[in-house]
Amino acid sequence: MGWKRSLLSSGGRHTLLRVVGEAIPIYTLSCFKLPDTLLTEIHSMLSQFWWGQKGAEQRMVWIKWDTMTRPKKDGGLGIKDLRAQNLALLGKQYWCLMKYLNSTLSRMFKAKYFRYTDFLHAEIGSISSWGWRSVLEGRKIIEKGLLWKIGFGANVRIFHDPWLPPPLPFNVPQAVVTIPPNL
Repeated sequence: MGWKRSLLSSGGRHTLLRVVGEAIPIYTLSCFKLPDTLLTEIHSMLSQFWWGQKGAEQRMVWIKWDTMTRPKKDGGLGIKDLRAQNLALLGKQYWCLMKYLNSTLSRMFKAKYFRYTDFLHAEIGSISSWGWRSVLEGRKIIEKGLLWKIGFGANVRIFHDPWLPPPLPFNVPQAVVTIPPNL
């Protein structure tokens, strides 16, 4: 962002911040879960650009960054929170992989990481790539709102699948007898 900050109005800085500052990391955000330290550093650079800071120079910050990342209808500036966007894009990536099971990437992940199960029950494993770990971070977001239709019931595991949404309002008694997993 090499523009002279003093030549831009607050509207110009806002536009440049949204068009350039938020758009550049989109591809990386959709493929990998970025570390919180890196996201904090990016937020810091965007904030410094917004307030016109140069290097180690300190300026008065009149609005918290959390307020700036709120939607405009809620009193913010509508600047995207990169942490939330990172998780949302990873959730979208997971959804696409789960929906299009014949895609090359989906078949590669299945062959390498969860050969004997499905996407919903896949585990991280001990030698997983950063890409696979990132996709599973997206799964956490998707699972919060995921529903499935029972249909004919061929894939339903009566005693193993969750029937009530978490958190359960009471303790569900566990079966004393070991139940075969294919039941």
